[in-house]
Amino acid sequence: MRALYAFQPVLFAVAQVLAYLVANLDSFDLASAARSLTISACSALILWALLLWPLRDARKSAFVTSLAAVLFWSSSSVLSELSAVPLLGTAMNGLLWFVVLPLVAVLLARTRRNLTTLYRVSTVAGLGGVLVPLTSLALDEYPMPLMPPEITGNASSELPKQLPDIYIIVLDAYGRDDELKEYFGLDEGLGSRLRELGFYVAHQSSSNYPTTVHSIPSFLNAGYIQKFLSRPTTDQLTELLHKSRIVAALKRRGYRLIVYASGYPRTELRGADEFIEPPAPQEILGVKLRLSTFEHGLLPWSPFDSWIRSDPKLSPYTEHRERILHALADISRHATNPNPTLVFLHVLSPHEPFVFGEDGRDVSRKRLEYKLNRIYRDPEQPTEPGSVGPEYARRYRAQALYLAERVTAAARDILRRSPEPPIILILSDHGPYGFSPNIRLARFAILHALFLPDGGDKLLYPTISPVNSLRVVMSRYFGTEMPLLPDKRFRTNYAKAHLFEEID
Repeated sequence: MRALYAFQPVLFAVAQVLAYLVANLDSFDLASAARSLTISACSALILWALLLWPLRDARKSAFVTSLAAVLFWSSSSVLSELSAVPLLGTAMNGLLWFVVLPLVAVLLARTRRNLTTLYRVSTVAGLGGVLVPLTSLALDEYPMPLMPPEITGNASSELPKQLPDIYIIVLDAYGRDDELKEYFGLDEGLGSRLRELGFYVAHQSSSNYPTTVHSIPSFLNAGYIQKFLSRPTTDQLTELLHKSRIVAALKRRGYRLIVYASGYPRTELRGADEFIEPPAPQEILGVKLRLSTFEHGLLPWSPFDSWIRSDPKLSPYTEHRERILHALADISRHATNPNPTLVFLHVLSPHEPFVFGEDGRDVSRKRLEYKLNRIYRDPEQPTEPGSVGPEYARRYRAQALYLAERVTAAARDILRRSPEPPIILILSDHGPYGFSPNIRLARFAILHALFLPDGGDKLLYPTISPVNSLRVVMSRYFGTEMPLLPDKRFRTNYAKAHLFEEID
């Protein structure tokens, strides 16, 4: 019976984790929070059990453990307001943990009052802290009304004797060469470098949507979102990406799926035959540990925030850099695999955070909270007014220049090491937050480069958009019947993922 009292501290321990998840549903899904939820719940249970002996009461132990959970997840945000006063934040932290919490424990241990009513009220409060975010999650994850139809092809005898390896590299927020030159002063974009390697560069290409969660699912399903989902949520869009009909069709044809970690869980394709992460850079208490992007965002709410920010090895910015550098350096090794291979890499760059200078040096601001969208949350609503200006242009330009160098080297290595000419698609999901006179179009101008061997590039044209890229590949190389769709653009955003406005 006493074990039932552990229910309350577990509620308070997981409430903040769920609240952070719901506040960032555009970046994370429930699976991203699984480890944090498990550790928080288990820690609360262990502390509750340890306090049973000195407090001699299951309810009192629950009160103290719940208070500890509240302090753990709120002390950092409260103390950050005092950071302008030297040493005050540290002093307050010590006061809360080593004076206030023990004092409450002693007072509870000595009281003879009946705590049943107080326990019930506090449990209801904890339950509310959990049910509210869970309701939001449930509303965001209702069943998908429609899934894309499977792709079928002609008889296998009509397929190439040697199936080509396929590489898909999505560069987040990489702009089209003409836009980068006009608004960022970048004379030679990645498109011109890839053209020299034999890529067809669609120099008038536009993305079909201005957000990652719409663009990549549309691209990997070779169709418009509205045809698959009547009223999509971010979780449904993620599910659409993970159940991509193009990937499913290629796996049925014998392809081995290799996925690189992106740091953005929504685009880390599930069901990969091989999921690749760089070596864990963090060593905590002698154990090598890789913190997830979700955990990096959650920990600033805890007392561990200052410790993590003070150690460059633990910085999420360091891991972000290493993830990108490792993937681009490693990707060409799959060219020597004798089996047909589909490699998918989503690179969260030159999208902010800005971590690369023009020469590749680390320019990240490690003292700042790690955010994937520091400049903008919404394409038309800046989170930091006035921040989109010369500084953004300068830092974006430097990162785009360095990335162009590394991506070009990776593409060159893939071509050099491949026994048979591969298929390579290098494109962006949307453009940068830019200086286009028409803000409605600022994020649509994208890099779109395709290496299609054996005359496949003859089926391409300057304005081809991502919705048609894989239609060309599937028709040309795999005997499918996938006629091209009209190249359209739809304005939408994360907050209202189900609303679409077609733009001419």
